[in-house]
Amino acid sequence: METTKAERVANYVLSRPPTSTKADDSETQHNIALLEHLSIDFGNLLNQTDISDCFLDVNGTFMAVHKCVLAARSHAFAGMK
Repeated sequence: METTKAERVANYVLSRPPTSTKADDSETQHNIALLEHLSIDFGNLLNQTDISDCFLDVNGTFMAVHKCVLAARSHAFAGMK
């Protein structure tokens, strides 16, 4: 079975070494779980072209995007009106 973008993002996040030395700390575990869910949610958002508000043409390939995500992740897009 092929993995979705969301699953690949979550796997990447999970494969990174922990940045905290308190791996058993319940607050740290809770925060990791929240980040995992957030990454899956954003991955799912990327796959929902019916709610995107803009399309980018990247060398002939059209990508459905969300302006708020572009602006949050890129100063170049944030500066566009």
